[in-house]
Amino acid sequence: FSVFSHKLGMLPHEPSGVTGNSLRMSPNDYVAALPERPVEVKRGSCVLHHCLTVHRSEPNRSPAPRRGLIYIYMSPNVRVTDPAKLPSLNFPVLGARP
Repeated sequence: FSVFSHKLGMLPHEPSGVTGNSLRMSPNDYVAALPERPVEVKRGSCVLHHCLTVHRSEPNRSPAPRRGLIYIYMSPNVRVTDPAKLPSLNFPVLGARP
């Protein structure tokens, strides 16, 4: 997808119903119109991208599961000002306190 799709901000998601793939983009005409940029990744490789970049993958046809790892870096001075805007997912927060 467009290398600038992360500038759209957080877009609506919904449950995917696919084992091992918890979310998918909600139907959206704007996102559907984004140009795709296919990138073939060799087995054992990884892909790094901005957390808001629109992305997808073909179905996993191997017997081995895919793995996902999310790192979110932010200043220790960041504070939640509107909890209603946080996703309902529960991720652990790890890090040193100042």
